[in-house]
Amino acid sequence: MTEQVTPYLDTCTTCKGTGKFQAFGRQTVKLPHCKDCNGTGQRYYKQSREQRAKRSAAIKEREEAGKRAEVEWMEAQKQSAFRTFEAAHPDIAQWWTSSPLKSAATLRGEATAHGNLTEAQVQMARRCIENEAAMILKAEGSHRRIDVDAWHIADRLQREPVAQVGSFTFRSADDTSQNPGAIYAIHTETDQYLGKIVLERIFLPLVVSDYPNELLAELVDLLT
Repeated sequence: MTEQVTPYLDTCTTCKGTGKFQAFGRQTVKLPHCKDCNGTGQRYYKQSREQRAKRSAAIKEREEAGKRAEVEWMEAQKQSAFRTFEAAHPDIAQWWTSSPLKSAATLRGEATAHGNLTEAQVQMARRCIENEAAMILKAEGSHRRIDVDAWHIADRLQREPVAQVGSFTFRSADDTSQNPGAIYAIHTETDQYLGKIVLERIFLPLVVSDYPNELLAELVDLLT
């Protein structure tokens, strides 16, 4: 014997109790009455309003859970692809981990967001590596050391990943870099590396043909 279901009389959800129905297309068409409640503004449902609301909430929660799961899966896929990319390009992975230049952080952000770099971006990264290596090699032959007071910079870098002061950007060296604990000084506008601060001294390249003397003077004046 089939169980008898008691219907629930409630406001029609199609016309919201008005008894009228409008179909929207290129032009609004007004029908004589709502086709679901036959113009009465009320209709019978198999479930009460509370039961229908609970069912709708459960469906919405399942849909949102599915979307969250999809986002988490896509994020996991990107992270896996990023690790695979770094394993296949160890030179680039080492560069953007230790380099103080903005281009390294930018390209790493691109790879993190998409899981890898395009071939053009890979070539760009390798050109940056070559240019940075040449710049460091040029400066390594000899350098000058200037005593500085960089406590205010170091204090800001304890709270912020980057400190911008005047015309310069300061970044802390990564713990896995060749200069852990150092602070890199970079000219903000040109993204040129100017020197590093280690143990309250700033090391500046003696060969400064690539940098305007007034730029280095401004940096030293800021820190002394």
